[in-house]
Amino acid sequence: YDDFAITHVIKDGYILKVKDDLIDIYNRVTGHEVYFVPLTTGDLTPMEYNVYHISTLVSPWLYSSSPLIGIATVSKQVIPGYVTGVLNIEMLEHASRFCLEVLKYVEKGGRVYEESELKELKEKLGESNLMRLKKS
Repeated sequence: YDDFAITHVIKDGYILKVKDDLIDIYNRVTGHEVYFVPLTTGDLTPMEYNVYHISTLVSPWLYSSSPLIGIATVSKQVIPGYVTGVLNIEMLEHASRFCLEVLKYVEKGGRVYEESELKELKEKLGESNLMRLKKS
């Protein structure tokens, strides 16, 4: 399963469901079911926190008010990445095409998360405590 995976949507310190439209885009681009990168609350904290982070994949949420979806190449084997210059071009092509298709979707008015879900969470739970970690 050499390809790319996505995270759930990060917005205002909450991990939100990925809309079905984005899963459909993923399926069309890759030709297979969606692969997800699992996240924990620790992944939403700054790297200087001494907690487990899968990577810096979603840390940009700390610097933006926009919703964020992390994208990572995945494989059965360890991916050495840019250090060795070894890359699977098809993975990168799929990930790039996914980004472009999502951009087109958003430009046409599509949303990457359900605003009603975020509103409900904020009404029931209040602002996420993680919001105080945001960088200006």
